[in-house]
Amino acid sequence: MTQENPDDTLPLRIPPADGAAPAKAPPAARRRHAAAKPAMWTPVLNNVVLIAVFGLYIALLTGPREVADITAGQVRLLGIGTTAGIVVQAVALIPFVRASGFRFRPRFDWRGAGLRKSLTAARWTLLLVLANLRVAP
Repeated sequence: MTQENPDDTLPLRIPPADGAAPAKAPPAARRRHAAAKPAMWTPVLNNVVLIAVFGLYIALLTGPREVADITAGQVRLLGIGTTAGIVVQAVALIPFVRASGFRFRPRFDWRGAGLRKSLTAARWTLLLVLANLRVAP
């Protein structure tokens, strides 16, 4: 952390409040609320994993007094632990989604799906980003 830029912080990512919400939608949309209700408890698994990771982080903490004292290993522990919590939550939802009768079958017939407009916008956005890149001297 430099004195010139006090806003310079670690790039920690905060996961979405409910990263598994798309997996909860099929049972509810198919009116299979019996399969959807237990699935509503899966965020608890995420919280248990996050609490365990945070406890491990506190146990391994060597007392950083400033943000610059936090090691890459500590940041890695928080990142891997947060991701593990989301993965545990998503994996726990698989039986409930399957019990609702939902089957994931990828389709590759994209013609007429409206991707042309999206790809055109993405191309212009990419060109705008490339045009605004600043080359360091």
